[in-house]
Amino acid sequence: MSIDENTVRRTAELIRIKLEDYEVRNLQLEINDVLDFLEQINKLDLSDLPPTVGSVSEPLSMYDDVVEEGGIAKEILDNATMKRNNFFVCPRVVKSR
Repeated sequence: MSIDENTVRRTAELIRIKLEDYEVRNLQLEINDVLDFLEQINKLDLSDLPPTVGSVSEPLSMYDDVVEEGGIAKEILDNATMKRNNFFVCPRVVKSR
């Protein structure tokens, strides 16, 4: 699997970063190197290994699910730069078609 320059340019546009032509080419090469490495990893036979959830074999810490008072929306929204009807307002990220 590999990606082309158009995919790099489109991705940069979606995440709103400006790339020069040489940066597009360098990024394409780097991403393709990562994808090649992942393909090598996918070819490994791991059938003898037991499935794992994480790298630490200790049990996970558990916490009680405790309901707290809440009701502090006004205090939280006081820090917002833009708000409307008790909601945060942020700039549109995805363009409408």
